[in-house]
Amino acid sequence: MVDTIASGIKDFVANNKVSTVRKLWTLLVAAVVLVILNDIFGYTYYYLQERKLNYIVSVERARIEFENDKYISEHLTQMLKDGIERKSISDKVYDSFQDSSFQDILSSVVVERNWLLHTITSSLFFILIELIIVILIFTTMFSKKADKWHTFGGLVVLAIVNPGFIWLSTSLFALIPILRWSLINYLLQLSINICLMVWLYKYSKKK
Repeated sequence: MVDTIASGIKDFVANNKVSTVRKLWTLLVAAVVLVILNDIFGYTYYYLQERKLNYIVSVERARIEFENDKYISEHLTQMLKDGIERKSISDKVYDSFQDSSFQDILSSVVVERNWLLHTITSSLFFILIELIIVILIFTTMFSKKADKWHTFGGLVVLAIVNPGFIWLSTSLFALIPILRWSLINYLLQLSINICLMVWLYKYSKKK
């Protein structure tokens, strides 16, 4: 199954009939959908936890088997401790941010985030796209074109997928601390979204 998916992605990327921009958007949409599904169903989390549990069980069985051998028993005990307490790089980075000295420094320059303003400025591009999609859905319903229901279905799918981009954009920009000069954060986010809109406008004009 994995080989089939990989082969399909390879064929899609190699297809010269599909524009580079469309390829990038398709891959980006697929990535967002996968991230959302993984977050909802916890595939990665449960897979890692299952592997960790299997490791602990296998080491514990080995400890019982070699309980009379002091050297091996101590070594297995250390392995068990390391396996339980093991942290990924992301965990270590998170812990470093939770360090009291770092928090003291951060609290002196960081202020509370205005989530409404943050969401609007960080995801304005995708929010406007969502509004346009909703408007198009209603106008398509009253259209007299023969294929209007195909268009309607495609717009509904986009309306469902696009909030994932809003969530992703909001979450990524939320990783940047809000400084006391919070206006800088919001202007930076807004500028990036405006650049995206200008790029999309120029790209549509070329077409």
